[in-house]
Amino acid sequence: MKCRRCGEELEDDSVFCDKCGTKVLVEPIENTSVHEFEEIEKSMLADNIINSELINNIKKEEPVNIDISDLAPDDLDDLMPKKKYTLLITLLVIIIIGIICALLYINLTKEEDKKKEEDIDYQQVINEYGKTIENVAADYLMENNDIESFDQIKDLVKYDKYKVSCNNIYINIDGSVYLADCSVNGKKVEEMYGMKKNILTKDEDKACNVTYDKKNNSLKFYFEGELLSIYECESEECSLYKNENFSYNSCLDKMTVIKDGDTYLLYDYKNAQATFDPFSEISSVKKDGKVVGFIAKDEKTEKYGYIDVRGNIKVKFEYDSLGIINNGKTYDYSYNVNNNVIVASKNKKYGVINLTKGNTILDFKYDKVYLASKDKFVVKEEENYYYVGKDRMRIIDRGYKMIFAFDDLLVVNKDDKLYVVDFKGNNLVDDSINVSLVYNDNPSIGGVHGYNAYESDGNITIEVNKSEDDGYSTKKYVYVRKDKRIVKE
Repeated sequence: MKCRRCGEELEDDSVFCDKCGTKVLVEPIENTSVHEFEEIEKSMLADNIINSELINNIKKEEPVNIDISDLAPDDLDDLMPKKKYTLLITLLVIIIIGIICALLYINLTKEEDKKKEEDIDYQQVINEYGKTIENVAADYLMENNDIESFDQIKDLVKYDKYKVSCNNIYINIDGSVYLADCSVNGKKVEEMYGMKKNILTKDEDKACNVTYDKKNNSLKFYFEGELLSIYECESEECSLYKNENFSYNSCLDKMTVIKDGDTYLLYDYKNAQATFDPFSEISSVKKDGKVVGFIAKDEKTEKYGYIDVRGNIKVKFEYDSLGIINNGKTYDYSYNVNNNVIVASKNKKYGVINLTKGNTILDFKYDKVYLASKDKFVVKEEENYYYVGKDRMRIIDRGYKMIFAFDDLLVVNKDDKLYVVDFKGNNLVDDSINVSLVYNDNPSIGGVHGYNAYESDGNITIEVNKSEDDGYSTKKYVYVRKDKRIVKE
């Protein structure tokens, strides 16, 4: 028997050719002719397909019984070093080409970014960003009295053209913006926007003042020594409006109040113009001691409205009264800036409206209304006062001659005696205080209220006026919350 590959003479029981290692065909594969098998074998030999286990045993000169089905196309790759090195070289070439492409891309990107940076007008970017903030601030101030910091409106500012951030963002009280220490797309820039006005300094007299030019009968407005505007007076009695109840520093805001004869003007001293027709009355509304707006009475229509310090009309001029006012003072029991409410009247009936939007909160159907809390009110119907919610439902069923409301209790007049009660009408202390005068809520009548109750050092102070031959005397009592007792001072 000869090897079909190399022609070497073989023993009859040989399994492999001793010379070339070719497997000796023992028997045809099932259902496969000898001719077909030989063709398969030739194909496998041509592709150098040799079983690794077979070769290893040949090297050890240990013959094994193995069937043709044990052969696999991927066997003995380790015996073909030429193919392995070709693959490694190909991979290395691909990696090198990839690295070169990446470096070229990075270099091109840097060049493009550098070119883009050179094309950016940083001052224009900072200006755009500053104006975007000012637009948001203007809208915000239409609904709110002030902006304490940029964080209040930060989420409302939308500017996507460039990535801009500034470490120093200052919003002036008039809504203008100052930007400094900024970066654009991560690059620090020196450009700034706007001016940080020092009108908020405590040294206000040096920042802003007003002088009266007697010769020309005019008011001259200065800011940091620079003449901003001149107001030509109509009357010889012309000055900034101030008295013991009304004080307003025009340096802090856009508006100033001028009293020209018998009329009052809201004057924009920066733009040298009166922003509204003259008023016959004006009083201030304060928050934490600071003026945030004005209640004014239109000289022509004799209706009241509310204007903030930037000249925005918050409540239209359509009310017979707005708050309780005397000599330029608006009494705090008739408005609450924190709760955004104020008492108003229409057609001889009282209600409550929103201070900055003007919408009705409590219907105009009562003879009197006093504020108690955000959603509680003291209202007068016919001869009695009631404690009600904004839904007009009575919290205490019975009525009293007068009610002073606090966060945790009420002081009520029941049968000409003052009692301290809870919100169900139950007495918190058995003691009572006799009263002889009728409560008068009109502060213009001699300042005599008959009696009053107000917060003082965590307790409730109750004042009772007594009639005497030569006038009135006032007695004071204090309800001590901790001890639940009334002490006479």
